[in-house]
Amino acid sequence: MSGFFLPECHLRKGHVVVDFFTSRASKKTLSLLSAISEILFFVTSVLFVWRLAVGTYEAVEYAEKTMILELPYWVAYLCGTVTMLLIALNSMVHFKSDISELRQ
Repeated sequence: MSGFFLPECHLRKGHVVVDFFTSRASKKTLSLLSAISEILFFVTSVLFVWRLAVGTYEAVEYAEKTMILELPYWVAYLCGTVTMLLIALNSMVHFKSDISELRQ
């Protein structure tokens, strides 16, 4: 369930950044690299949302449950779907911010 913290971490730009290669780069170069990474993050997040949504639908359809507690699987799939959707939205917000920095 640590995935619930990913949207907040991404919103605050709390991911680990290794700036060995970019320590001497200009502000525009950093904004361009950040914009590219946000687009890649967005595409990946949308793919995860799609597959998790399919998994949620199938888990509801087959009424799968955990063995001991008999909790439905679809709840976990739904939480993952919402989490990845929030990350995708965060990526678009950061992308717009990076593009506006590039235009200045």
